[in-house]
Amino acid sequence: MPCFAEREQSALVTQCVDTEPQDIKIKKPNNYIDDLVQTAVNDLIKRKASKPRTPKTLLSTIHAKCGKDLPNAQIETVFKKMQQLGYVKIKDTRVSYTLPDE
Repeated sequence: MPCFAEREQSALVTQCVDTEPQDIKIKKPNNYIDDLVQTAVNDLIKRKASKPRTPKTLLSTIHAKCGKDLPNAQIETVFKKMQQLGYVKIKDTRVSYTLPDE
């Protein structure tokens, strides 16, 4: 019946209006960057011979694999972490790789 449908809808609206908005903070785990590094390394291992050969294309590849919604600063951090771990080496304008299970 139409009169009952109106009552149900008004009750739902009242419930939604009565609740106060809460600040929701999304906490990223401490190893979030490590997870992104692992995702990027796994992708590079799968690519075999078709790995990116310049830092620019590698950054683009990492960004595409880890998520386009991530800011460039996080992608740069992943790239630097890969260099620190020895997976990626830059010589002149070329990238060389030392990946696990190669």
